[in-house]
Parts: sequence; structure tokens; C-alpha cells
Amino acid sequence: MLDHELREPLVIESADLRLIELPLLKPFTISSGTMVTRVAPILVLRGGGCEGYAEGVADVLPDYLPETIVSSMMMMRDVLLPAIVGKHFANPQEIERSFRPWRDHQMAKATVEMAFWDLWSKVQGLPLWQVLGGTRSQIEVGVSLGIREIFETWEEVALHVEQGYRRIKLKVTAGHDLELLDAVRARFPDIHLTVDANCCYTLADLALLRKLDSYGLD
Repeated sequence: MLDHELREPLVIESADLRLIELPLLKPFTISSGTMVTRVAPILVLRGGGCEGYAEGVADVLPDYLPETIVSSMMMMRDVLLPAIVGKHFANPQEIERSFRPWRDHQMAKATVEMAFWDLWSKVQGLPLWQVLGGTRSQIEVGVSLGIREIFETWEEVALHVEQGYRRIKLKVTAGHDLELLDAVRARFPDIHLTVDANCCYTLADLALLRKLDSYGLD
């Protein structure tokens, strides 16, 4: 990471925190349910004639981590943003240090930090990837595919491999795992492949989980 310093500390003049809801193009199913919309906090920080943007990654319910959209937005609105709006910061590290007195709420803290990184790089006139220490103009990306019929999943994998995705993650659940992997591996023996069960297995499934070793998963 490059340790840039501004000639003058950057003053965070204002902040907007909004909640958006976007319909998904296709329902996204995992072992615990189906999502048809994406709900997310969007934060805008302003200063130095620029705007920095970030998206919060907490979920509606605490099914992934204890933090939720409600708790994350409360933390940003009532604690984190009042602590930084109107104040000046020489670099993003100072933002991180200012949040250390408060425990947990890492998703909320990360949202504010990401928005500041974006704002700070724009004020400096530098691309964010360069400020973060990146060395390439392109990076490899992967895709996560929800639970669908095996043939539909097979077609989705083929489409994304053709589009250039370098890693495929398949959502699986009990009874929708080995047969799915048989079909995908038969057609795509060399792709980088992972599976995600969203905590649906237990130690009682250990024998099945050991069979996953034969599929060369990342």
C-alpha cells in the first residue's frame, strides 16, 4: 500500500447514507433460502470538491455474520459518521485509527473506510487501484452461482467460462452436491472450482464431505 499524504489534510464536509433495493435478474438460491432482491446501504462522502462511494455488505438477517443492515446503518449514522464529518484526515490510516475505540461492527467500519479511500484517491487525482498498491490494470474475477437444476447450472458455468471468469463457485446443499459436481467436472475438468454450502452440513455428513476431495476443489 502506498503511503501517500495530501499537502493539506482532507476535510470530510458531508455524508449521505442511503438504503437501496434492487431486483435481481434471476432468483439466487442457497441452502437457507432464495433471494430475489439485493438490499444494501450506499454511503457518499464529500470533500475537496469530490465524492467517494461505498456499498455496505451486511445482510438483512445475521445468517452470515452477527452484523445486519439495521445494525450497520445505525452504527454509521449514530457513531462513525458523526465522528468524522467536519474533521480533517491526512490519509485513510487515520480513519481506521479513529474507529479503534469501538468494538466489532467491521462491516460498518469498512463501508466508511472504503468511501474515504475512494474520496481520498479522487482528491489526489490518482486511480484507486494505484493508491491501494495495485500493479495491474486488470484482475481475475470469479462468479457465485445459486442452486438450480443441474442442467441449468451446467449451462451457467459454460456461459461464465466463455465470458472469461477464472473461478466458479457453486452453491450446494444436502442432496444437491455430488451429482452436480460430477456433471460440472465432466465438462470442465480444469477450471478453478469451489463450493459453498452455507452451513447446511454437520459432522454426520463427514463421509460425504470427504468425497468432495476427489473433485479438485480450490
